[in-house]
Amino acid sequence: MTAMKANRLVYAVWLLAAAALYFFENNTGTRAILAASILVPLISVFCAYRCSRRTVLSLDVPASCEKGVPLSCRLSASPLIFCEAYASLRLRNALTREETRAGAVAGVPLSLGISHCGLLTVSVDRADVRDVFGLCSFAVRADCARDTWAPPSCFPAQVALEAFPAHAQEDSRFSAVRRGEDFSETQSIRPYVPGDPVRQIHWKLSAKTGQTLLREIGLPQTGGILLALAVDGAATPDAAEASLCGLLSASRALLEQGVAHRVSFWRRASLPVSSAEDWERAARMLSSTPPDPPVESGFERVAVFSPRADVDVSDACTRVTLILPQDAQALVGDVPVVFFGAHAPFLTL
Repeated sequence: MTAMKANRLVYAVWLLAAAALYFFENNTGTRAILAASILVPLISVFCAYRCSRRTVLSLDVPASCEKGVPLSCRLSASPLIFCEAYASLRLRNALTREETRAGAVAGVPLSLGISHCGLLTVSVDRADVRDVFGLCSFAVRADCARDTWAPPSCFPAQVALEAFPAHAQEDSRFSAVRRGEDFSETQSIRPYVPGDPVRQIHWKLSAKTGQTLLREIGLPQTGGILLALAVDGAATPDAAEASLCGLLSASRALLEQGVAHRVSFWRRASLPVSSAEDWERAARMLSSTPPDPPVESGFERVAVFSPRADVDVSDACTRVTLILPQDAQALVGDVPVVFFGAHAPFLTL
């Protein structure tokens, strides 16, 4: 039995008792009790109906919070006259995709549990205005939401940059995945296919070989270091959090060495990191949902932080290193795999 049905049953019993009292004791007192038993709930129901037409909901949520500490929030509703507002709140973590639901009463503080770091969104799923006796409810529009950020816990890390051989530096000058327009930036030679641009035909080489050959053009590498996060819905919340903390710990270690770099979601637009403000902005970005559309770019070093060893890094242009949490299972493949965490804080890129 729902709470509202129970309230109606209790009210019906009370109304019968007041009517019986008036029937057996017909005096001013019993008439007042019966009249109040009918009119007061009716007035409250009427007020709830009128207020529900104009009720505006809002959420009071702090801008930041701490993982493991309950998040204190408050639901506000106005106007409310001789009635109350109730709502179902949903707390969603954009990084781990965890969801928590709880009921809230307007004006009463509510605590929501936070088990992992990430960008948290508190939203109202359903809301209604009820009379003070809980006999009737009237739905109101639930369109308010607030974001808060639970920052990740980083660990002291040491990141070393391995020097490139001279021939590797020369080979990595051009991107393997980005096309260019400068004919001096030849990426590869292939046979001509009808429909290809005529201006990309390599006339001298075609004359020597007797076959029409086309020049594939590559853009120069953007250079630098890219730290990318590859997290999907199949990752457990603990594993996703471990990958994020590992990436940000490595980013902070590079920043302390004065090494500028970029961070991003895997195959998404990247953000430059060269200051503490950049690092915090990047941390907030990585704690949320990956942006669209995907963006490809070339880097000298690419480190992909992922909770899973089967992440696809085949499209990367140069020098990809897959970084896994300490307790992850690695697969044997062409991409170098490194385990990185609080108990293994050493990383070479």
